[in-house]
Amino acid sequence: MSIMAEWLRIGEVSRLTGLTHRTLRHYDELGLLVPSGRSYSDYRLYAPEDMERLKAIQQLKSLGLSLDEIRQVLDEPGTDASEMIARHIDAVEERIAADQRRLECLRQMQASAESGWGGLLDAIATADGLQHWDPSLRH
Repeated sequence: MSIMAEWLRIGEVSRLTGLTHRTLRHYDELGLLVPSGRSYSDYRLYAPEDMERLKAIQQLKSLGLSLDEIRQVLDEPGTDASEMIARHIDAVEERIAADQRRLECLRQMQASAESGWGGLLDAIATADGLQHWDPSLRH
C-alpha cells in the first residue's frame, strides 16, 4: 500500500467522523488539529496520526472540555488532569442542581395545571417578577 493511500482529504475525514468541513477548518485555524499535509491542489491531507489526535479531541470534547482546554491537554503533557476534571465535575453538579430545581418547579406547576395554560403563564410571570434584580419590580 502506498503512503498516499493513508492520507485522507477533508471530505473523507468529515464523512468518517460526522464533523463538518467547517468544524475541521476551525480546528485547523485554532491549531488544534493541523493536517500533516497538503495536496498539489492545496487540499488538507490528514495522516493516521491526525486521525488519532482527532479521536482524542472528540473524546475530550464529549467530557465537556472546551477547545482551549483540549489543546492544553494534548499539547502540554504536564497539565493537571485532576484539577481540570474537578472543575468539570463542579460545573456538571451545578447544571444538575439547576435541572433539579427546574424539575421541582415543573412538578409544582403540573399540580396546579387544572386552571390551564393561562393560569400557568400568570404563575410563571409572577414567579419571574419575584426573582427580578430590581426591587421595585419585585413588589
